[in-house]
Amino acid sequence: MRKIVVRSISYALLVSFIFADGPSESQNIEYGDIAEFILKNSQGILSVEIASLERNRIATYTLVGNKMQPSDSISVFETLPISNYGYPFSYSNPPKGLIYSVFRYPIIEKLEEYIRIVSQCRTGETLWVKTSDIKPLHRAMIILFEELPTENVRYYFDLRFNPREYVRIYESPSLESEYKDIPQHFYISSKTWFRIDKQVGEFIHVFSQWSECGARGPAIDIGWLPIRDKSGNLNFWIYDFNDC
Repeated sequence: MRKIVVRSISYALLVSFIFADGPSESQNIEYGDIAEFILKNSQGILSVEIASLERNRIATYTLVGNKMQPSDSISVFETLPISNYGYPFSYSNPPKGLIYSVFRYPIIEKLEEYIRIVSQCRTGETLWVKTSDIKPLHRAMIILFEELPTENVRYYFDLRFNPREYVRIYESPSLESEYKDIPQHFYISSKTWFRIDKQVGEFIHVFSQWSECGARGPAIDIGWLPIRDKSGNLNFWIYDFNDC
């Protein structure tokens, strides 16, 4: 197996989510502080949108035997998601009036129309939610790693999620294939998204592409990205995904 170290890449620029007065994406917990079972057992991501303080609670359920029973609701401000997008605010002192924020939680189990998410990503506390409850109320979006959408979906991957010196890209969907190590400070621009054109097991074939709704730039092939590293831990986090 031959290792290729890439020290300069024309298509990869530093990602910037920093806006002077606008919303931004922030990771709320360092990789090393995330409970290990989350990194090994995450099956997908739940994104919940909160547009006002009056609608910040999520109905939860408890699995009793083989049946789900309604439980207490919880405010998103009482949770610690891995990341969220929105205007800066404090969880303990959210602003009055209209806000906009999207909270992103790991999914570790799925049972019919219920999903089990990690609500406290440092301590590993979990809860069950019902997809039919949260989708209309919070414009919830769910993606599962076993079958990531490929048609007309664009992604912002956080490749810096796993703290290592390089991002490892493979030439074929196998950890035994040749690979190239891309230094972490090389990334895509803030207007460039990743797209997935195929998936084989826990490998996705990705390319970068400048994109706005209704317009796309040329696609640049990147290669095969494993969903998990050799230790079985989640290899990246997804900041955003939409059907644009």
